[in-house]
Formats: sequence, structure tokens, C-alpha cells
Amino acid sequence: MDMSTVSIKGTEESNNAVLEFMKEYSSIAMMLNVPIYALMSKLAFIAEKKYRYNYTEHLVIFMYLLAQLSFVGFVTTLIGAFSGLSLGTISFISIPIIFIYIGYCLKRILNLDWTNFLMRALIFICILIALIVLIAIVIGVIMYLNGDFQNMNEAQKAAAEASRAIKDSIN
Repeated sequence: MDMSTVSIKGTEESNNAVLEFMKEYSSIAMMLNVPIYALMSKLAFIAEKKYRYNYTEHLVIFMYLLAQLSFVGFVTTLIGAFSGLSLGTISFISIPIIFIYIGYCLKRILNLDWTNFLMRALIFICILIALIVLIAIVIGVIMYLNGDFQNMNEAQKAAAEASRAIKDSIN
């Protein structure tokens, strides 16, 4: 996968390093996400007394879901590869299906009615958004401390100057 089409000029090397790391350790990354999903699920259902599954039971639920989704993802990727679809297109199609399937499974396991299910799904989404913002802040702080922000700014300035120079040479 070429990261140059989705990255800021000058950061392709670090993006490709992250991609290589994720390809090498994707199964570990997926396993590390299970406790996070279980915690988010536990927090979404914490106020309901009749849905009081403990954290370990939420871990088991998401381990089974991860196994099923890994198989489905493998089959989807094979079908997409044989039909000529890009990985981005396959992801764009499969991510909503994954969320719907997880919601369906949680609704069935916890015997939720539609109103309660939608309310819990909104809570889950709010927790997910808060977690993404927190992760983005942590990554931003790390990038600031490493000097990566400075490198990105310099690369953007160089790209803007090169673009300006090309426009001036054309005119």
C-alpha cells in the first residue's frame, strides 16, 4: 500500500514505517483493542442493573466477535482482491457492516429492545469519540515533543514554495 496519496508531503517515510509495523503486528494490535472495546461496552451498560455483565464477560464477548470479524474480514478482502477493489474501498464498505454486526450481537446477547439499544449505541459512540480525541491529543503531544510537527511544517512550506515556483514559471 502506498501511503503517499493519503499523507502530508514529507511524512511518507514515517507513515510507511507505521504501516509496516501494523502489517507485522496486526494480530497483536487487534488483540490490544479488545480490552478497550470491552471497557467501552462495560461503560455503555454500567447504569443498567439488569445488564450487569462484568468486565471479563465483556472481554469474552469481544474476543468471540473479533474472531468472527477476522474471518469475515479475510473473506471480504479476498473477494475484494479478486474483484479489483482497493483496500480503501473494501474498508469503506466493511466498517459500517462491522459496526452493525457488533450492534446486532450485543442486542441479541443482552436482550435489548430497540430504544435501549439505540441509546446504548449512542453512549458507545460518544465514548469512542472521546477516546479518539484523547488518543489524538496524546499523539499530538508526542509529535510535538519529538519535533515531528516542525518537520511537517517545514515540508508543507517547502511544498508551497515549490508550487508557487511552478506557477510563476508557467506564467
